[in-house]
Amino acid sequence: MRKAAVLLVSTAAVLMVVGVLVTQSLLVLQRVAAVEDVRGMVWVRSHGEGEFVPLADRARVGTGDVLKTGDKGRVDLRWVDDTRMRIGPNAQVTELKSHYNSATKGDTQIFKLDLGRVWIRILKVLSQKSKFEIVTPSATAGVRGTIFSVAVGQDGKTLVSVKEGKVAVSSGEARQEIEPGQMLQDGAAGAMPEAEQETWDENETVALPHLEVKEPAPGADGKVAYRPVITLSGTTEQGAVVTVNGKQQELRLGKLFSTDVAVPAGKQPFPIVVEATDRRGYKARQVLDVQRD
Repeated sequence: MRKAAVLLVSTAAVLMVVGVLVTQSLLVLQRVAAVEDVRGMVWVRSHGEGEFVPLADRARVGTGDVLKTGDKGRVDLRWVDDTRMRIGPNAQVTELKSHYNSATKGDTQIFKLDLGRVWIRILKVLSQKSKFEIVTPSATAGVRGTIFSVAVGQDGKTLVSVKEGKVAVSSGEARQEIEPGQMLQDGAAGAMPEAEQETWDENETVALPHLEVKEPAPGADGKVAYRPVITLSGTTEQGAVVTVNGKQQELRLGKLFSTDVAVPAGKQPFPIVVEATDRRGYKARQVLDVQRD
């Protein structure tokens, strides 16, 4: 009788633990990033695996994955909330954590940057329950919602520059808040120098809203074949305003747009200008040139 009672209690305890684990797995949703604009050599080492393999055929990356780029390598990552990260040449980045807790409504994203440079755009303002951090060998950069860059040199030193918002940088007991237009280097914050601004100019697309025209697809010459009426469709990000030749478009599901554009027969080439403007005023632009063969 006593053995049966002990067995019953043990079974109940096991079931309780299993129930807690199942509940936690339902509440904590793992986040994955879409892989975009791979250039040069980029490799990935999947969680739990020992070797790096070319990233080329991977559509997504997630927690535990390690990304490494070559001399001319570069890759953009984009999450469902339109948070974006660009990984520059000669870099190594590990995605330590990336999940959403549906109970607390909190996002957690933590990355380790061992070498090289990343640029980050966080569109939404993160709640007190959320965390976004870039951990380097010498510092940790944490934000709530901003556009910024973190770099680690061969000497292990950290550089942080901020285009918009604020970034809190911690190193040991020291903590500094970096303002827009500032750069932190060798532990000291100051105005962003011209060379750093030029680096931002070269990577300005990181700060722009997502805009993708899916149809029509241009030909090999970059032109769109003439038709009297062209159906144009694409995607943007939540909160963006999309215009086609100056006319604002209605967005379906907050991200999808589609419209018919009449093309004058006697005006060739005819440009179709598609623009997306986010709530910060940043604007992405694509121009499609319609032309007869």
